[in-house]
Amino acid sequence: MAVDRTSIQKVGDRPGARVAWAFLDRVLAKDAWLTFLLLLSLLFIVASSIEEAHWVEAPPLLSTATVAALAGLLVGRSRRWVPLAQVGALILGAAVVYLHCVVLTEAGFAPEGFTELNRRVYMWWKAVLGGGISTDLLPFALILTALTWLVSYLASWFLFRYNNFWGAVLLPGIAILTNLSYLPAEYFIYFFLFLFVALLLVVRVTSLQRMTLWREKGTLYPGASGVMALFTSQWLAAAILLVALFLPLRSKVVPALDLLWGKARWPANRMEQEFTRLFSSIPSRKPGSLRPLGDYLAFQGLNLSETPLFYADAPAPLFWQVKSYSFYSSQGWRTEDTQVVPFRASPAETRGAYKAQVEFSYYISVVAPTTHYYTAGQVVTLNVPAQVEVHGGKSYLLDLRDSKKVSGLPEDLRRAASRLAQDGASGIEGGDWASVVRGFLPRDVVITRVIRESGDGREAAVRIEPGGGYAASLVEALRDARRILALEVTRRGPGTADFVSVRPEVRIVNNLTYGVTATYSLATEEELRSGTGYPVWVTDRYLQLPGTVPQRVRDLAASLTRRQGNSYDKASAIEEYLRKYKYNPKVDAIPFNFDAADYFLFESKEGYSDHFASAMTVMLRSIGIPTRMVVGFGPGSVDMEEPDAPIYVIREKDSHSWPQVYFSEYGWIDFEPTPIYLRRPRGDLALWGGLTGGLDSEGSMAEVEQEPTFEELPQDEFIGTEPSRKLGGLGPLPLPFIFFGSPLGTGGILFGMFLLFWGMVFWAAWRIIFVRLPVPELAYEKMCRLASIFGLAPKYHQTPQEYCRSLEKVMPKAAEDLYVLGETYSRRRYSQRPLAGGEASRVRAAWSRVRRALLRRLLGGV
Repeated sequence: MAVDRTSIQKVGDRPGARVAWAFLDRVLAKDAWLTFLLLLSLLFIVASSIEEAHWVEAPPLLSTATVAALAGLLVGRSRRWVPLAQVGALILGAAVVYLHCVVLTEAGFAPEGFTELNRRVYMWWKAVLGGGISTDLLPFALILTALTWLVSYLASWFLFRYNNFWGAVLLPGIAILTNLSYLPAEYFIYFFLFLFVALLLVVRVTSLQRMTLWREKGTLYPGASGVMALFTSQWLAAAILLVALFLPLRSKVVPALDLLWGKARWPANRMEQEFTRLFSSIPSRKPGSLRPLGDYLAFQGLNLSETPLFYADAPAPLFWQVKSYSFYSSQGWRTEDTQVVPFRASPAETRGAYKAQVEFSYYISVVAPTTHYYTAGQVVTLNVPAQVEVHGGKSYLLDLRDSKKVSGLPEDLRRAASRLAQDGASGIEGGDWASVVRGFLPRDVVITRVIRESGDGREAAVRIEPGGGYAASLVEALRDARRILALEVTRRGPGTADFVSVRPEVRIVNNLTYGVTATYSLATEEELRSGTGYPVWVTDRYLQLPGTVPQRVRDLAASLTRRQGNSYDKASAIEEYLRKYKYNPKVDAIPFNFDAADYFLFESKEGYSDHFASAMTVMLRSIGIPTRMVVGFGPGSVDMEEPDAPIYVIREKDSHSWPQVYFSEYGWIDFEPTPIYLRRPRGDLALWGGLTGGLDSEGSMAEVEQEPTFEELPQDEFIGTEPSRKLGGLGPLPLPFIFFGSPLGTGGILFGMFLLFWGMVFWAAWRIIFVRLPVPELAYEKMCRLASIFGLAPKYHQTPQEYCRSLEKVMPKAAEDLYVLGETYSRRRYSQRPLAGGEASRVRAAWSRVRRALLRRLLGGV
């Protein structure tokens, strides 16, 4: 494939033409094309594994990888204007990625397609900077395509620039392992294919490095050494992979190393939360992909496994709370204004906070890594060190210069701002602002910042720290003020701790058992119907709704509750309405331009517990009932019966969400709009029965298949995944088919195509290396190569005739043919005499018989 150097003479002495031809000769050199094909095969395997996962509707990554690899080859082989070539490659890559992603918009290559792509990327970037949640997958497709280009280009450039395989193997290797780590086991066929081609590429590059060294030292070597090394190495690579494929391996968790890994991985939790926030619609392909419960809760498909998370020794089947969310956006939920403080709850204060409370205790045995404690009810005491996430005071800015800026404030703050603005405009005699401000503001509000205008007309902002000396600091901040321009105030929270979550001081990575005392509401329906009014700290936070909620959601909530006279009956009416919707954990992602509650209620009409709970929370807030979203787990299943209390096992698949409605005298009350669970009963039976779908129609606990007790379980194998076989050889499973899926599925078809392709390549290589004789005297060299594979290589001191006589000892029946090959090679090599008319045919026939004799010897014949 090398450029014919004689063609350079035809272009004359023009310097530009000579440089161009020299560059093409270097790029298309015969040692480059096979290396490039191996690299391209490696990149194709990586790109195919990503496309087959169907994370998003992505552009053709194979074409992106091809163009990027070609660009890397051209830039890597260039010797002049390298910085300019790099810039050109980056510009080319940006253009290819951008144009590929324009195709994914509805308008395609029309001008509207470019506008839509720019707009959606801009909206996604606003979510990145503003802490929002995004369900738009077009930016992820753009990033995925850009990474494909970058990895392919860098791998190719590194390979051909430095003739080194590390960059060409490591970068695609990291990419494919990252992708496969989120996919089921059957996708690992791609990794075996990747390893096979990577080993061939390593052998190819190493051979080229050796041949370059030999040329520099003037050492003679056969011209086909590189191809021969590649042909031989394929069998070794196949043998290595077969051993790895069939070798039964088991994973044994070392507790100390597992603890170290858990601590080292702690910072990665934040990255996982950010990824979920920005790409929440990416589907889950691997069972056990438990959603991270961080500051954000996005709507994403569930694919949860049977892996146990914890065991509960509890007096009844309980719903286990992990975290509550207060702020709703059209694409998901998030917490706001929270802080983590040591757990120092006052039992007396907690027990007396609300009416109709019962106190109970339970024990939790954690068997999988977690960042939260699992609790039920309002926690009173905890026998392990803990932290609690609580809401800080909600802050507001009272801008006294513009009445429009205070229109969205709570009513009491809006009235206070109006009165302060009037007095501020007329001035306060003697500058006694402190008494005026304290008189106008609600008692549960503290001032944290004052923006004032002094006597000389200058503006100044003064921050006031709460705590001791607050009153004196306020007086000092308002001293000599001619006018108050704005106040930043913070509303105090509830008197008792309103926990968002309960956390360990460090991440739990080993088994841990802890005990909890908590309170639970036994309020009856009549008691809940009688509650009226809400604290201001509740209405400030738990009535929030974005302006993007469609009016038809509000209208539906109003129509369902029009005939109900109290908050409890309104909540029950919406709860009953939602229970008619279809439960489906595999529901498709919510389109990026839809409100989640609206899409569930009017478009899909199916979903999992997040959709049911969110829809009920949004609808209740729209009619003025404070509600929050709670995420945790259902009661699980009975693991074993005990005289005092049953033991429940809670698994990943028990992940659940539900709304909690606030009632002024009774606190947060659970509701259940998800139809796979029974409605939460009220009154004396609320705690001791009827909480879960685990009850049969007669109200008794349904029989559950008994499982090993907690003491009988192999604790050291529970961490992270099920205590079973691991990838890299799955023991008695029918390997290798576990990695291929169905034989007629994508994996089986791909594997079959792979075998067919390499079978054709091997057949062609065999014909070229050992069969085809463009020049008859090459038969001797081909015989030496084939015999070397079987351990019969010629000694360095042997002449051709001596070597052929040594072969006669192991293949006596081929003595005559061996003589023909040795004699013909010597005569042509040293005398340069041409072969007679029939000698060429005689040499070809002799080589055919010798080749068959060597193969028979390999199979044990003579």
